[in-house]
Amino acid sequence: MEGKRAQAKARTAERRERRDAAAADSVRQENVIVLCEPEASDDVKRALRSLGFNAIEIREAVARCDAALRDGSVEERVRFALKSLAPRGRHPAA
Repeated sequence: MEGKRAQAKARTAERRERRDAAAADSVRQENVIVLCEPEASDDVKRALRSLGFNAIEIREAVARCDAALRDGSVEERVRFALKSLAPRGRHPAA
């Protein structure tokens, strides 16, 4: 019984370490990605928020947008962000 508990604790510790490492990587990525004008990112954030997206979705879309379209207009950036938030693999019925 003690062996199973020890194994379970070890697995939990491993999962926790992986989760913490992934969180640290995402924080590093968020801190590194400041490639475009802050005003453009703010405009994209406001547009997505007005469309009802939550903060996590907005943060991810703006990060993708910053990485892909450094010099894009606000309209291009919003369009790209919306495409990146669209569900994958779904096709409308014909």
